[in-house]
Amino acid sequence: MKNVGLYFIISEAHSKNGSITDANSAMKAGAKVIHYSDKKSRKRQVLENAYVLAALCKKNNVLFIVEDYPDIAALVGADGVYLTQSDFSVEHVRRIMGEEKYIGVQFATLRDAVYAEEHGANYICLGNPETSCRATLSTMKKMKELLTMPIITLGTFTLSHVEEFLRAGADGIAVAPYLYQEQDLNEMISVMQHESL
Repeated sequence: MKNVGLYFIISEAHSKNGSITDANSAMKAGAKVIHYSDKKSRKRQVLENAYVLAALCKKNNVLFIVEDYPDIAALVGADGVYLTQSDFSVEHVRRIMGEEKYIGVQFATLRDAVYAEEHGANYICLGNPETSCRATLSTMKKMKELLTMPIITLGTFTLSHVEEFLRAGADGIAVAPYLYQEQDLNEMISVMQHESL
């Protein structure tokens, strides 16, 4: 997960066109990771969507991450799982997924983040659309001193924010496409590609 650049979060709850269409658009735009979140569908539908998304990502050489369902992630051959709930410990998920898969985590405190890394987490997503970019940047700098695992930052970013986060050591920028206009996304992608050269 080092230097992943663009990390797209596909959310069924917020999608106008559906997760499959959003994933295709994200991959065409240059996403290196597709993170699938579906909190509104029945589990059978989540599984069916995940199978299709896993195949699309594999075909396009893009990492595929499933949110909160390690069983589904393992069934469809996803590259990893992202945990936002306390239903599963990192250790438990590692037994389900295997040693070679990615486990991403959300955290409540810096202590939680350190604990997650010590127990096998591979990366962390920091921030949310409601948190100010300044607060997220400050927290990220503290985390860089405490953690060795990659940090993906999430928020409603402007182009200057993207540049600032990448130069401060962020390993990727998580983008929920529904928060942006297409032109803004394209400009953001261009900045990320330039910064990664």
